[in-house]
Amino acid sequence: MSIKYTNSSIVKSGRTTKGPGYPNDEYLSQVNEWKRNRAVVQGPSYTKDFDTVPSSDNLLLPFNPTMTQSQYDFYKAEAEVPGVTSEFAKMIIGGLLRKQPLLEINNAPIEAKSWILDEIGSDKSNLLSFLGNALWEEMQTSRAWVQIDYPTVDLENLTPEERRQVKPYPILHTAENIVNWSIDTDYKGQVKLNQLITRYFTLEDDPNSPYHPKYIDTVQVHKLDENGLYNINTFIRNTSDTPSFIDGGIDYNFDQLTDEWIAKGTNSNLFINGDRMDYIPFFPLNGSIDTVDPMMTPIVNREIALYNKISRRNHLLYLSATYTPVVKSDSLSDTEKNDLVRQGLGTWMFVNKDDSVETLQTPTDALKDMEAAIKNAYDELTRIGVKMLSLEPNNSDQSGVALSLRNASQNAALATLNAKVSESMKKIIKHMINWRYDINISETDIRFNLSSDFNPSPRGSDWMRLITEWYQGGLIPRSTFIEIAKHNDALPTDYNDISGLDEISNDERIISPREQFQQELSSIQQEED
Repeated sequence: MSIKYTNSSIVKSGRTTKGPGYPNDEYLSQVNEWKRNRAVVQGPSYTKDFDTVPSSDNLLLPFNPTMTQSQYDFYKAEAEVPGVTSEFAKMIIGGLLRKQPLLEINNAPIEAKSWILDEIGSDKSNLLSFLGNALWEEMQTSRAWVQIDYPTVDLENLTPEERRQVKPYPILHTAENIVNWSIDTDYKGQVKLNQLITRYFTLEDDPNSPYHPKYIDTVQVHKLDENGLYNINTFIRNTSDTPSFIDGGIDYNFDQLTDEWIAKGTNSNLFINGDRMDYIPFFPLNGSIDTVDPMMTPIVNREIALYNKISRRNHLLYLSATYTPVVKSDSLSDTEKNDLVRQGLGTWMFVNKDDSVETLQTPTDALKDMEAAIKNAYDELTRIGVKMLSLEPNNSDQSGVALSLRNASQNAALATLNAKVSESMKKIIKHMINWRYDINISETDIRFNLSSDFNPSPRGSDWMRLITEWYQGGLIPRSTFIEIAKHNDALPTDYNDISGLDEISNDERIISPREQFQQELSSIQQEED
């Protein structure tokens, strides 16, 4: 039997219960900050498309609420977005992903590592591609979620070769799509999800328009039932409204109470290797189920202030670059006056021919003050770390092109992000491997490090020489030497020492140290004889 939610609520005994598509209070308290950050981090085209209506409470470019729409559009055309935060975020992600993450998996099939690194996506995209998109969302909102899904196929009717091709894959959810969640504590004292609600738009065929599908507002309630088993309830909104778009992306506004929801169905057929799932396969990329303040918010706030200052400076430049004609005539009709106004720039003044007009000065003093304010705003952005990245290949204290982070607080924030993402990816990888191969490895069987640039191991050529001497002197094992060499970019992160040793032993041009020693010993004996 289907349940119908009218106006997003059910009235029971005088109480109003919010429907499935209504966000929780924590979501509503953060969503404007997510949108604000996204509008700036996405870049100038997204930023300008974000503000559409003149208003005193615009999130980015407020001016005068009495402006007409055409006046505001003209002012916005003058506006200039610095784009510093967007480039900074891209540079940070590029630095985190400048080389392949470190991944080691024990007690799993050999091909598991290559699958995770090279074909983790549903479209066989590699791990760097997925992490790039996930980190892009994390930089904007600190609220990226990863769901592990499995193709809906009948395994019984597949050949063994076809079965090997069926594997789970990750799905990235943005902050606005996770509208509600709740947690529970098990008997071990561990906190876990017991309900998570996603809301998004799906495309379905439209019988009234065979060439263009329609958008369906959809809600999925992922929850554990009274027996602790995983179920998915799906609801749709019976409407033909088309969502609004910002710079090609859907603008999610989920705080309305006037929706009408229809239950579409319940999926209880959720198995993992023949057993019903007893947990919700969603993982926050930063490890926090609850919302946290986005790490880019301080920089975004300062760029918005700079965006406003530069835009007002441009407006003043426009005013100072135009002229103000004064027409003294009593014989012009209103039509002739309008025709005259359309032929030039600036503000037109019509006075009687016997009246006088004082000289109008351009706002040069205001421009000087605004330039000083803009310079101070840029300096403030610099102080909090926007210009903190540099490549220093000639620095003897650095290895290769290792990143040099000049701002201690941002360095610490990125190192923390690196650690959190690495731990979350271990859980995601463990879940995917156990699901595909029907095994039961733990997180201790997996080593994953997103970026070794934040590893506290020693760096630089001098340190590397010392480590090499330690290894040659037998003070540290070969595995430790190889790991430090990877961190110092002396070896690629995917270097396999076992295959490397095999290749060296089969190379006829290479004489092993033991063979060299035997040859030297033989030559010494020959000289003595």
